[in-house]
Amino acid sequence: MLAFVAAQALELFYKATLYHPGPPRSIAHTDGPSITELVSSSGPLANSFPSGHMVRAVVVYGLIAFVVQRLAPWSLARRLAIPVATFVIVLLAFDRLYLDVHWESDVLGGLLLGAVALLAGSVWLDRPVAGG
Repeated sequence: MLAFVAAQALELFYKATLYHPGPPRSIAHTDGPSITELVSSSGPLANSFPSGHMVRAVVVYGLIAFVVQRLAPWSLARRLAIPVATFVIVLLAFDRLYLDVHWESDVLGGLLLGAVALLAGSVWLDRPVAGG
């Protein structure tokens, strides 16, 4: 949960400090509400870098895959956890580009920021526990 919140905070920080408008709305398809649109759909947080959808997808699906791979009682679930999560994340990346709601750099930035948060979360979950 902490990795998700930290990634969300970094996403909002980047949106507030980097001027990077998204594709023109005249070519963008509507894709539903976004967390950052709830905060501000105009002004400094309306910048599109990094893609919040991608940040959240990498963190959530990545951590779910990490936990399933470690704890699932079925070997098939353990083997498929990471490939299925990767497929969903790649599918969402193509969705962001197909709907013209983000530039390629936004999607790549979201993937990288999400990967950093995922790495931090998985390292924390995999740490040795004292007395265990």
